[in-house]
Formats: sequence, C-alpha cells, structure tokens
Amino acid sequence: EPVDCFVGRSKMVSDLYQLMCHPQIRVVTVLGANQIGKTETVLKTLQYARQRPGATGNPIDGIYMVKANKTTELRELLRLVALACFGHSEGWDAAAAAGAGAVEAGELVERIVEQVCVAFTDREPVLFFDHVDEWATQKPAEFALLVTELCRRCKGMHLVLTSRVDVPGL
Repeated sequence: EPVDCFVGRSKMVSDLYQLMCHPQIRVVTVLGANQIGKTETVLKTLQYARQRPGATGNPIDGIYMVKANKTTELRELLRLVALACFGHSEGWDAAAAAGAGAVEAGELVERIVEQVCVAFTDREPVLFFDHVDEWATQKPAEFALLVTELCRRCKGMHLVLTSRVDVPGL
C-alpha cells in the first residue's frame, strides 16, 4: 500500500480551503519550489471541498482546472479557459476567429471573461490555474489582466494559482 504523501498536511489543506471559501479573498496563489507538491495540495483541497456538498460555509460551486503551462500564447490560454469552463471551446474559437488578426489582448480577455461570467451567473466556482510560472515571468501583464478581469466581473468566482514564482500585478 503506498504511503500517503499528505501525512501532516491536513492543516495546510484546511487552511487553503478556508482561504478559497473566504468571501473577501478572490485569488489564492500557492507558491513553492518545483516538485514540492503545490498541485497535489490544491487537488487535495478541492477533493476536500467536494466532500462537503451543501455544507454551511462551503460556497464552492464547481471546480475548473486550466493547465497554464501548456502554452504562453494568450489565445491558446483563453481557449484552455473555455475548454475547462464549458467542456468545449467551440464558442470561444468562433469568437476568437471573428476577431482574428491583430486583436488587442484586452479585447480577447474581454470576450472570454464575458462568456465565463454569463455561464457562471449566480454561481461560485473555483478556477484553478496550474503552473502559471511562465506567464508570471514571460507575460505577466496579460495574465494579470485576465485574472483581474475575472475577479472584477465574475463576482462569485475564486481563482487558485500554483507557481514557483510570484505573479506580478496580483
């Protein structure tokens, strides 16, 4: 039987869960060295949240994961957000294609944020961006714009990020 790598981390999971559920905390970043267990800690926390359906004080209403290390292109990251949130990216692909070419980052972000906000009206989902390291170091302004707009416009949404480095602008 494998040894549970989360021995002694129950307080960490509980603390992260409390942060994720706090109404005034919209973004939580889990920072740490490579291979230290950031993703697994978040996944365990989300599993813990799922085991508490309808519990008083459990506002989490859906969990959506974006593997941000799959790309450093904004269009592709936004497609991954659509895929995570909607289970497909057809609507996003069409919206992005309609503005193909030299579309400003702000306009692309506006398009996906609008779709996400409409889809999650009156809900309190967690959007989990895993491995945002390259975004934090290579394109921090674009990533900060996306996170800021999601928080500003999608009132019930909470975001959880994992990274080895601090994310500028957040």
